[in-house]
Amino acid sequence: MKKLFLLVFQNNKKSNSVVIGNNCWIGANAIILPEIELGDNCIIGAGAFVTKSFPANYVIAGNPAKLYER
Repeated sequence: MKKLFLLVFQNNKKSNSVVIGNNCWIGANAIILPEIELGDNCIIGAGAFVTKSFPANYVIAGNPAKLYER
């Protein structure tokens, strides 16, 4: 499987992208800021505000998002 690359546009100009690994679950209303990379098998909790990158196999939740389990 391939990773998902999302392009972020601000004011109709291309900004930095977001990289989401394989088999990631992203909860409802989660916000992922530009320049973030999430490794494979990450779980993002509903309503999480992700402000930094995380490697594979993490459970992340909160505002700002924190590591809860590996």
